Amino acid sequence: MAKQIHIYNESATSDKVKHLIADHGLQNIDISNSISHLLFTSGPKLNKAQATIICRAHVAGGITNSPYDTIFLYEHITLAVVRSKNIKTRWDPRVDNKPDNDPRSKFTQIFSSRYLRKANRILDVGCGIGSYIHLIDRQDTFGIDLESQPLKAARKYCMKSDFAVASVLNLPFRNETFDSIGMWEVIEHLPAGTEMQALAEVHRTLAACGTLLLSTPNKHIISIIMDPVYPLGHRHYDVKDLVKFITEIGFSVKHYTIRGSIATLIALNIFYFYKHVFHKKGTKLQKFFDQKSEREFNSKKDGFANIFIAAKKV
Repeated sequence: MAKQIHIYNESATSDKVKHLIADHGLQNIDISNSISHLLFTSGPKLNKAQATIICRAHVAGGITNSPYDTIFLYEHITLAVVRSKNIKTRWDPRVDNKPDNDPRSKFTQIFSSRYLRKANRILDVGCGIGSYIHLIDRQDTFGIDLESQPLKAARKYCMKSDFAVASVLNLPFRNETFDSIGMWEVIEHLPAGTEMQALAEVHRTLAACGTLLLSTPNKHIISIIMDPVYPLGHRHYDVKDLVKFITEIGFSVKHYTIRGSIATLIALNIFYFYKHVFHKKGTKLQKFFDQKSEREFNSKKDGFANIFIAAKKV
């Protein structure tokens, strides 16, 4: 059976598309004049000379799973070929159906605001349902996640931003594309031992003097004890070790802080209990502890729950 390929063409001429088809020995070609969906996954390593930013490739039809290999053809005939891959989702559409407005997400906006003033292109790695992007939604903002399900919700509520399925371990973007890249509560979910690879990919795709913004659970006895998934491999980091990792890759850490305390951890446990047991959120108890958590995040005193780091590419 012949391989079926979808080609999404922004500017290439029909002759160039024919050459592309001939070069790859493709058959049963479906050529669209506009991008109707955008799908990236962590698949075979892309040729970095071929990879490109998804400039103004608006996702008109939202994110969909595709059974096909997909070729994206952009301006200047830049080519990226990505194999689709189904991933079992951990997102619950009954709960994860719109961006969260939780205290930690609000603080990420506060923490990052001064670093985004001169940023033209922004990437949010592991954006999920778009909780952070929803707070900064603007043109030339891009979100990626390993799963397509949460991106449907993100796209619905973040109308100015673009989204695609992709992995930080193999970013499908050219060198020095973004002015700021955020990794909010992401690095601890990566396969153990791949943190340096992820940071190297972020460094590669950041512009000169670009900013890495990162948060992750802090390695503190109370935060570890109150983390129900710590025994399952949910990692916590010592801030000194994290600063060392980031510096070794080629960043200069400009600022870090540790925020959130007991109320923040209680609020998080309540959220996950109601999400996974009752498949709902927004209880009065949750709101009560969210209010206390917000005061913890906005306090001038350091906490012990979450590390926040801002670093410049050097």
